[in-house]
Amino acid sequence: MTPLITIPDSTRNAYLDLFAGFLLHLATSDIVPEAYTPRPATDYTPTPTAWMTLFMWGVIGLTA
Repeated sequence: MTPLITIPDSTRNAYLDLFAGFLLHLATSDIVPEAYTPRPATDYTPTPTAWMTLFMWGVIGLTA
């Protein structure tokens, strides 16, 4: 399919930006409301977020 369809770089980059933004929205839509609840945060919410952030930085560092 790739040889038949060519996508300009600017269009591809815009699509990937929107897709990444959508994934970030899905990922944080559950975490952000937790920050504003009156009860204290448990270790469950911030710890996986911090680990996944470090993981993403590592993957980006390896691919860049």
